[in-house]
Amino acid sequence: MEPTPRNIRRNLRITKFSGIRFRRNEIESLPELHASLQNLKKLDLHSNNLKEISSAIKFFPSLERLYLSKNKIINLVPDFCLLDKLLICFLNNNELTKIPNEIKNLIKLKKLYLNDNKLEYIPKEIGNLINLKILMLNKNKLKKVPFSLKNLKNLRRLFL
Repeated sequence: MEPTPRNIRRNLRITKFSGIRFRRNEIESLPELHASLQNLKKLDLHSNNLKEISSAIKFFPSLERLYLSKNKIINLVPDFCLLDKLLICFLNNNELTKIPNEIKNLIKLKKLYLNDNKLEYIPKEIGNLINLKILMLNKNKLKKVPFSLKNLKNLRRLFL
């Protein structure tokens, strides 16, 4: 039997994986791996067919690096912002139209790539991400940026 996102969990008995890479696999929803991979630090789902990040994301509480570029993601559920250990997040080249206000909870985040989406506004709460060093917002439909960006004292690169 060929491994698919649905039957991988059944065949996977390892709990010490630190990273998983499912690039270019036409995955449409988050793999149901959460029961066995609570300690996962890196999840790479770059170049798939994800349309949303479901609440299942909360089952990866140890994530530090998340690669979701080149999907078809429209929305981020508020549970996405429970990933309080997240350091690097690639959400570029999607269809995002909104960032949840709860993004303020991702205070450890150092790199956030939101370029090449359909964002018109960025919530003012992004100013709480005081550890951000890189913020990519270019190639969106931004009408304005929040004044709270001035709070990002560690920011080294800002692309608008």
